[in-house]
Amino acid sequence: MIKKWMLGAGLAGFCALMPLVVRAGPTEDFKAGIAAYQRQDYAKAFSILKPLAEQGYDRVEYAIGIMYYNGQGVEQSYADAANWFDKAARGGNTNAQLFLGNMYIEGQGVEKSYEQAAKWWQKAAIHGAAQAQYNLAILYENGLGVEQSYAMAANFYQKAAQQKSPKAQGNLDTLLALVRKKAKAGDAKAQSAMGIMYYGAYGVGQSYEEAAFWTRSAAEQGDQLAQSNLGNMYFDGRGVEKSYSQAAKWYSEAAQQGQMSAQYHLGLLYAKGQGVPENKDTAIMWLKKSAAQGYVKAKAELISLGVDVE
Repeated sequence: MIKKWMLGAGLAGFCALMPLVVRAGPTEDFKAGIAAYQRQDYAKAFSILKPLAEQGYDRVEYAIGIMYYNGQGVEQSYADAANWFDKAARGGNTNAQLFLGNMYIEGQGVEKSYEQAAKWWQKAAIHGAAQAQYNLAILYENGLGVEQSYAMAANFYQKAAQQKSPKAQGNLDTLLALVRKKAKAGDAKAQSAMGIMYYGAYGVGQSYEEAAFWTRSAAEQGDQLAQSNLGNMYFDGRGVEKSYSQAAKWYSEAAQQGQMSAQYHLGLLYAKGQGVPENKDTAIMWLKKSAAQGYVKAKAELISLGVDVE
């Protein structure tokens, strides 16, 4: 069962937003618009604020989106609300990014899309929006609009919980219990997730040794992400004794399955002769495979090696 989203942010916070908005544009006009809104003269507020929003002030664009959403001073329209939230979100407004994600989940004024919701919640989450972090955790836990990842779900539940987001800690505890149970039963994906959680301290105390144990368990079952991560651990000497040859072994296992990060790192090992014989042609081959999948670092490395990259 999918956990319930947190979608309530934004509407009640219009007046609280306004002191922040004032710093974004012409003060006197803002003050007049705020005053009109606060005395519930929404039509007047809308007539003052709309021209300012059209000048590209992201916080005012967000405010106009709220007014369209609520039908305050203008005919209610989810489509117009979404349009203004989109403008503000593209300008970097965290509240708009959060609310636009909500609208994509609900299909209000836009076509329902988990992918678009994930896109905008991701941006808001990076800026510290707890509700976005919580909602994004649900997407990752269930593989909705993003590749399913217990570790990423734990990461975002933890971030939300640290901001006292309701239910986040309970969801995190439930998720950890589930993943641990699956990992102990031999589920490679869960074992890989446990490795990432221990490595990054997502909901558990950081332990490179525990991370190595679970990552190896998954890698030996053929999990390509775990193989790549185990290669990283051998390369850095975290949780295991540092060994370029072992790093190369596990990068190779993952790279042959198409894991682009492993392909990149294996290419670097061949370029530098670390754990494998130095071989520029083989290095370029692996780097090209990684770059072809969109791995930016691989493309940059190819350019540094003098390889033409389209």
